[in-house]
Parts: sequence; structure tokens; C-alpha cells
Amino acid sequence: MAASRVRKLGTIFTRTQGLIRSGAMRREKIPVWYNVYEAFPPLDKFDVEANEPDSAQNLRKLLYPEDIIRMKFYERYGTPELINLESNVETLSQKFAKFYIAKKSSEKQKLSAGREAEGRLADKEERLADKEERLADTEERVADTEERVAATEERLAAPEERLAAPEEGGTQEKPEGESDITFENILRVFAHEHNLKMSQADVKRQKKKRRRESIQMRTLKKRKPLPADPVAILGTWDELERL
Repeated sequence: MAASRVRKLGTIFTRTQGLIRSGAMRREKIPVWYNVYEAFPPLDKFDVEANEPDSAQNLRKLLYPEDIIRMKFYERYGTPELINLESNVETLSQKFAKFYIAKKSSEKQKLSAGREAEGRLADKEERLADKEERLADTEERVADTEERVAATEERLAAPEERLAAPEEGGTQEKPEGESDITFENILRVFAHEHNLKMSQADVKRQKKKRRRESIQMRTLKKRKPLPADPVAILGTWDELERL
């Protein structure tokens, strides 16, 4: 009894072949793919009983976003409408997938636009911060320059103040014909303002003058004691003319 029942599994090619042999399908109704398959059969024949090859197990399952959306839709609502394969009317799952993708794309565009606006604002803030830093650096440099100018003016004004200030111990009357400001002091101030240097001849004259002053001072010490506040002996215009 069991031996009379034969398990027969076939492909669409074998089933079509059976329909042709039985006369259920006429020759003019045979599809083109059947003739192609019959003319060029595959090298490896299909065997249902054989084990699945390893290459079939390693096949990657391709799931597009639309497939996942429709799968979740069917899990929640099933198939609420009748599907007609002959008509090109979109199903509810297809309409929902398109609606969902459009919404997501619009949200992404809004997010991208918002991020671009945030990026532009951040760039503007960075540029403003850089400008403020440059302005602060410029102000610091200007302040330093003003300080250096003030210090230079003070240094230049110091010799003039020392010349204009009276000597300690009270003022002394100078004899007629002598100037209140010596030539050396004026020359020193002028040389300091104009960054001048003395020539070799001027240096020799200065040395001779100092030597002569020292000799005169020694002779005066031998003759009589000097007063508490000695009066300047040298540095007059007459002595300058004698040099």
C-alpha cells in the first residue's frame, strides 16, 4: 500500500511539460521561456532530495527600507483590502510606505537645513570672536606704544629738568659775564636728543680740559681751603673760547 504511493516533486518546467503531454496546454500557448529552457538546459539538474548547497546558505538577505515598512504594516493591520494582481492600483501598504518615506525625507531636509543654519551662525560667531581678538590685540599694541612714547618723553625731559632745577644748599650769585647754563650741559642735552657721538678731537679736548681742571683744583687746595659749597670755576664761555 505504501509502496504504491510515490512522492513526486517537480519544478515549473516539469509541470508545464506534464500539461503539454496531457493535452491541457496547446502548442501555441507554450511560453517562450519553456522553449529556451528546453533548448539550453542547465548543467546542474535540480534535485529536491539533495541537500542545500553551502553557497545557498551564505546568500545575503536583501531587505530594502520599503520592505521593512510594509512588513511592520502587515504585522499591525494584516491585509485589510483585496489585492488584484491584474490592476495597477497601489495597495495600502505601498501607499503607507511612500507616505512614510516622504515624511522622513522632509524631516531630514528640515534637520539638514537647521544644521546648516546652526553651522552658519557658528561660523559668524567665530569670525566675530576673531575680530574682537584682533581689536583687543591692536588696542594692547597701541597702549604699549603710548607707554613707550611717554617713557621716551620722560627720559628726554629729565636732563632739562636737572638743568632747570636749582642746586641744593641755595642759589649762589654767579659773577657777571657767566651764563646760568653751561655749554657742556647744553651740548649733552642736544647730543642726547639727536643721538650724537663725540669726535676724536672733542674727546682729546675734553681730556685736556679735565687735566687742566684737576691741576687748578690741586693748586687751589694748596693755597687755601675750599669753602663748603665751592663755586664752579670752569665751564664758562671764556674758558670755552680759550680751548
